[in-house]
Amino acid sequence: MRPRALRFFIAFSILWIMPQPLIIPSFAKINLKLRVLGKRNDGFHEIFTVFHTISLHDELVFSEANRLEVTSSDPMVPEDEGNLVFRALEKFRTAAGIQEGLRVHIRKRIPSPGGLGGGSSNAAVALMTARRFWSTGLTTREIVEIGNECGSDVAHFFYGGTTIGTGRGTDVDPLDDISINRLLIATNSTPVSTPEAYKNLHRDDLTKEGSKSILEHCRAGAKAFYSGRFEFENDFETVIFKEYPEIEKTARLLRNSGAKHVLLSGSGPSVFGVFESPEDLEEAKMIFQKDPKVRTFEVDSVSRADYFEKLGQDPKQFLEF
Repeated sequence: MRPRALRFFIAFSILWIMPQPLIIPSFAKINLKLRVLGKRNDGFHEIFTVFHTISLHDELVFSEANRLEVTSSDPMVPEDEGNLVFRALEKFRTAAGIQEGLRVHIRKRIPSPGGLGGGSSNAAVALMTARRFWSTGLTTREIVEIGNECGSDVAHFFYGGTTIGTGRGTDVDPLDDISINRLLIATNSTPVSTPEAYKNLHRDDLTKEGSKSILEHCRAGAKAFYSGRFEFENDFETVIFKEYPEIEKTARLLRNSGAKHVLLSGSGPSVFGVFESPEDLEEAKMIFQKDPKVRTFEVDSVSRADYFEKLGQDPKQFLEF
């Protein structure tokens, strides 16, 4: 074999033998309802929320490595303990007592911060996927608990689809899939402080009796979606729209463009609109194109079945643990 042909053969063989990176989508969420019920004894707030998975997603690129490495296409995303993926996988390794490394590159598309759960989704997907690389005896319950230690929204992303979140948001119950068409996300570049948003709500301490009765009422309200009587609401709007008039303006523009429902997601700065007319949605997109401080994303609902299929996960592991 000629030297040039031999070099080509060796290079091709190395590429064929080397394991290829694993690319997994990491989907965003919106909150169809978000009630802040009061302050808990542990210093957190009791919430009731309806999480809804949407098609906007980052991509996590996994490959073998000698140590834990997390990088991102967005220079504003930290690549150390300040990153939820890094923190979650470090906790995973500690709990499992393993030394293996893993390289995770985050191709970022979900605005951060945005109120769309991008970091929480990344952490959950990293934990779910790490078991493909690391031999571990950790149970699904233990992995979910690691996620809950990292952030309040992480738990939803072990279920996908539509869920109810209570407690700090870590107590999650799956709902039957809700499908919403013609969703437009509009994200202002204004940074929002979630701790300050909670503080400015001035919620009183919550009693166990009060919490129970309010939660029962909220659950009934969430299930009203299937009968067409569901109310889109977010308690943060009163303080966020007052503190950040540019976000209130974004919501107003969506509403004036014909959106049937308009709501802040999380504590913002993202606002979403539900449109009945595709023409109205396109008009709204054109209006926001004139504002360099606002990014828009046209998205669809992601069902629970599609969610687990795209993540390459067995839903029974997470829905029946």
